[in-house]
Amino acid sequence: MASVTAMAGIEKLASYQRCIQHIHSSWSAFLQKRQQRLKQQDRHSGAKVSAIPEADIPAVLLRLARGAESVGKMPHQRGDTAAIYQPLADVLEQIG
Repeated sequence: MASVTAMAGIEKLASYQRCIQHIHSSWSAFLQKRQQRLKQQDRHSGAKVSAIPEADIPAVLLRLARGAESVGKMPHQRGDTAAIYQPLADVLEQIG
């Protein structure tokens, strides 16, 4: 019960009031940016490729690896990376 009483006292603090005011004033901007990011993510996820010319495959794999490295997903960057990145690293090692 003491925690409920303590929580009631927190609501009277000026810092709490400023925090709540800041959340309310910036919430719409946050939601707008979030919606933009979600739309962008939807555009880039699930892309299907029907055919890649054989000669372009090494360049495509290298580009995928650079993208994965830019977000720290390659196996040499972290031990808990998704299993799908290991075959990409293996192929890149083979093609040099």
